[in-house]
Amino acid sequence: MANRDIKSGATYYGNLDGSYAPQFLECEFAAADTVAAFIGDFVKLTGESSADGKRPIVAQCATTDAPVGVLESVEPDFANESFNKTHHLASTLQKCNVIVNPNAIFSIKEDSAGGSVAAASVGLNTNFVVAAGDATTGMSGMELDSSAVNTTAALDLQILRLNPKVGNAIGTDAEWLVTINTNTLRSTTGN
Repeated sequence: MANRDIKSGATYYGNLDGSYAPQFLECEFAAADTVAAFIGDFVKLTGESSADGKRPIVAQCATTDAPVGVLESVEPDFANESFNKTHHLASTLQKCNVIVNPNAIFSIKEDSAGGSVAAASVGLNTNFVVAAGDATTGMSGMELDSSAVNTTAALDLQILRLNPKVGNAIGTDAEWLVTINTNTLRSTTGN
């Protein structure tokens, strides 16, 4: 049976120590941020904070950015009674929750561009590919870059293993378990 081609970005799977505690950090998207962000997107710290200093400002990662975590949820728009916002709208000041645990494990689908990820790739590193999210479901379009698998330490993700869920197999559109290899919370040089 073929793997399903359903993009959902990075979804929380667990932690390296076997626990299931995602460790959220309340963050904020700046009103000046002209890029929409979706649930499951890798996000980065911008080096700024909210006006009251209580929340770090985040933005959607580009492929070469070091992520701080993965966007898990966004705050509804209470002022306009819009409770069906499923993602961060561009140019909108908005609070959000980001999974920031540097030991978090995420499941992410490969893009299979240039071939599929091989079993021998477990333990190697790769990047993610930024793609448009789905404004209806709010889900990310980000995928694991199957053509970037390498030993290079600066690549964003480390491949742990194939996701053992039923119906998932090595090949086109396989889902892999990964950690954020370049998580900024592991860095001692700051943002």
